[in-house]
Amino acid sequence: VSSTARGVVSAGRFLWRRLRRIAPIYWVATAACLFGMTGVDWSHVVGSFLFLPVAAESAGTFRSPVLDVGWTLNFEMAFYVAFAASLLLPRRAGFWMLIAAIVTISVVPAFDGLGLLAYYFQPFPLDFAIGMVIARLGLIAPRWCLPLGFAGLAILPQLTDIWALCVTLPAGLIVASALAWEGRLRSWKAPVLLGDASYSLYLFHLMALQSVATIFGRFDSAGHTIWITGWCIAVGVAAHLYLEKP
Repeated sequence: VSSTARGVVSAGRFLWRRLRRIAPIYWVATAACLFGMTGVDWSHVVGSFLFLPVAAESAGTFRSPVLDVGWTLNFEMAFYVAFAASLLLPRRAGFWMLIAAIVTISVVPAFDGLGLLAYYFQPFPLDFAIGMVIARLGLIAPRWCLPLGFAGLAILPQLTDIWALCVTLPAGLIVASALAWEGRLRSWKAPVLLGDASYSLYLFHLMALQSVATIFGRFDSAGHTIWITGWCIAVGVAAHLYLEKP
């Protein structure tokens, strides 16, 4: 919403920019997962590369992508396609029609006959909607609300399993209150680098964890957690600097 607020951005240009930013390093990480795999199901692989769900053998269920964390990117890319479609409409109408569509598929259960589309009838897309609303309406929460948002993420799932209440609202509060901190914090190189590398860290941290488990076996102490976290960060930063950025 923010990146398209100024000027006219075509649907095609928007999708190309998103694909160029998200896909290449994800494809590299997915390809890395294929090494050592036996009995590769190529329909599963193709679906993973195309950000599409692949039906599992049991009815009504779907397989995770080759790179497990890619399931969130399936939703992300679907959101980008829907957002690009909304750009074909008048700006205000397209925005609120997309919000209405997202809320609908998030709260209405999937029904027979949807096929692979049933995959998207889950509550997760609500998180995109709250981000859109924050950006569109310029919602900024007080800075002191930031820890309340994190507390909500920790506590509310113990009280309810309604996604909108236990995830979407506290996550939205975190984003809206973080906006109040913009321009008030020093620009420190290390945190900025971690932020820049966060996507690569997201994609490669499972491989980093697996490498440790393969070499050293179980890791279940606080000391293990500290150095393994450091190892994952090092792998993520390296992937960002030498794969993602180029």
